[in-house]
Amino acid sequence: GGKGGGDGFWHMKEREEREKIKEFWLGLEEQERRNLVRLEKEAVLKKMKEQQRHTCSCSVCGKRRTVIEEELEMLYDAYYEELENYEEQESGEGEGEYAEEEEDFDA
Repeated sequence: GGKGGGDGFWHMKEREEREKIKEFWLGLEEQERRNLVRLEKEAVLKKMKEQQRHTCSCSVCGKRRTVIEEELEMLYDAYYEELENYEEQESGEGEGEYAEEEEDFDA
């Protein structure tokens, strides 16, 4: 067999994996999804704090760390909201919103 044939296999595997992840996510209760995102956010913040333990402790660097932590909090909150919006679209709950938007375009 040639080298080119293997690429399709890997792309197929990637699609299968994404589909499995989507099914897993959609099968979770809202609180379970929220907990997963929270755990990921806490792990990232903990790792960031560990990395910064040996850095400067002046007020400027302290303020910078605080701003970065706040930004990460906002990013993860937005990330969760996007995941929830995706879940609503996949489950069909958001269909009414799109129908209204389409009507606006026709007007």
